[in-house]
Amino acid sequence: MLVFMAVWERHSSPVARKGFLSISTDRDDRLYIALMGSAFINLFWLAFSGASQLWGS
Repeated sequence: MLVFMAVWERHSSPVARKGFLSISTDRDDRLYIALMGSAFINLFWLAFSGASQLWGS
């Protein structure tokens, strides 16, 4: 994914947009926020369902 994003950035420059929380972000920032959000959702799933149900995450 990092290689793809690097090639994409060289091909076309990122455009900053105002998003959900009125924060100006470009596509790299949105990818980072999405990856961190997925990681935190996974950690909350493990915390509330128990580590024995790892397959559900």
